[in-house]
Amino acid sequence: MHYQTLAARNGLADAEHLLLLHGWGIASSVWQPCLSQLNENYHITLVDLPGFGRSVDVPSQPLPVLLAQLNQLMPAPYTVLGFSLGGMLAVQLAAQFPQRVQRLISIASNAVFVQQEGWPQAMADEIFQQFYQLAERSPAACLKRFLLLQAKGSDDEKNLVKKLRELSDEQVPSANSLTAALRLLVDIDNRAALKNLPQPVLCILGEHDQLVPVACASNLEPLATELQVISGASHVPLVSDAQKCCAAISAFMQRHPVAISHESCCEKKRNKLSVAKSFAKAASTYDEVAGLQRDIGQQLLSYLPKTTGAERVLDLGCGTGYFLPKLQQQLAPQQLVAFDLAEGMLQFARGHRDLESTIFLCGDAEAMPLADNSVDIIFSSLAIQWCEAPQDLFAEIFRVLKPGGRFVFATLGPDTLKELRSAWQQVDSYVHVNQFLAQAVVTQAIARAGFAVQHWQEQTVELQYSKLNQLTRELKALGAHNVNAGRPTGLTGKQRIKALLAAYEQYRNPQGMLPATYQVWYGVVAKPLETSEESQHG
Repeated sequence: MHYQTLAARNGLADAEHLLLLHGWGIASSVWQPCLSQLNENYHITLVDLPGFGRSVDVPSQPLPVLLAQLNQLMPAPYTVLGFSLGGMLAVQLAAQFPQRVQRLISIASNAVFVQQEGWPQAMADEIFQQFYQLAERSPAACLKRFLLLQAKGSDDEKNLVKKLRELSDEQVPSANSLTAALRLLVDIDNRAALKNLPQPVLCILGEHDQLVPVACASNLEPLATELQVISGASHVPLVSDAQKCCAAISAFMQRHPVAISHESCCEKKRNKLSVAKSFAKAASTYDEVAGLQRDIGQQLLSYLPKTTGAERVLDLGCGTGYFLPKLQQQLAPQQLVAFDLAEGMLQFARGHRDLESTIFLCGDAEAMPLADNSVDIIFSSLAIQWCEAPQDLFAEIFRVLKPGGRFVFATLGPDTLKELRSAWQQVDSYVHVNQFLAQAVVTQAIARAGFAVQHWQEQTVELQYSKLNQLTRELKALGAHNVNAGRPTGLTGKQRIKALLAAYEQYRNPQGMLPATYQVWYGVVAKPLETSEESQHG
């Protein structure tokens, strides 16, 4: 899925983040009239949804997967701003990830797109079915008709049609892309979600909108914090009345300020998007140098339950999928879920692990697109150390596990690569080596989530290298090189490299080798079974 991030032009690194989601039939270019005003004070992320714009060749995704991918793009916290279909997706994002989405703004978006019982102020089903059939038969003709409908009713309809044509993509989306997005429109029902959202909500409507009738305002108003109707506007006030829309958006955000959490926002030690990109790039080289990782994962397999035939087993942070066949053989689950933050790793796994009953999900371990109480066993070898909010992580794992389910994991402690970290500290004050959480922080998060610890073991592994560049090249090939905030930018100069080599030499052992320490923790935690009293009331 193609996206673009624009830094706020006011130069403030801590400016708030806005995620912009376009509507059906037109890609992220529809935001162009609003972009200069919004980008002045906010960091902007523009997304082309699957099948549109520069994501034209990206296959459509199930809604939970699409939401996880969108959420993954953003540092937390962020405000989501959606137009039409994008507004309906924005509500789903806010409901799915309430800790990350801090405000919701929709433009020309209804709670339901097609008329439903109890919500007649929407598109008639007959008209929707005509659109759907035309999209199947002739995508170009369908988009042409839709463009005219978007402009219909505007005070300046002729010029608006011209603007929309200028903003439209030259490449027409496929019939499959158009119909898949139409199915999203008709399937999403946001009435309950809007009623229960904790975030401030702004709904902007066009007075003469032919697709989202302004009459729906009477039903939307009780569900929104604020509602504004742009007079004289049709379905695209963000194009015809960009200045009014941007003024309403900025005023709303100022009236509803949010506290920026430096623990969970872009000032984290690592940005998840950077982690995902790093591992995606390493997919083709990872297995060649992952000897230690294979050994640790092999030992972790011995801690799995001895029973077979679980309904669903999840490999959390599956990487290249090396352990998927082993999990299939050892546990024989009805369904095996391969889950990873890096889409590149999943693509590699799909191409190299031919397994039946396996589904592949790309997403964030702290916000998994899985139902409550839906997984029997979660296996995770050397993945959760890349998560920096352990309370969120273990709470999420607890949520998706069934009562009695187990989380079997291996992770790294803060003494990992201590020699390399110490050597760099003698060279400069930048962050050069990935840092991991202390044991007390991890075990506290486990306890707070409600898990019972069944097994905990620490292992210290020391790898040895004749030259330091063997270690650094291996880390790069694994995708585990430096992705921290505070890392140096640009190339590392020769003088600093010489200083690093000299500093690391103090660790060379009597056998003439340079050590690299890994602190490994193995854990097995279980979600308690419901008590008989809970079962009676449950």
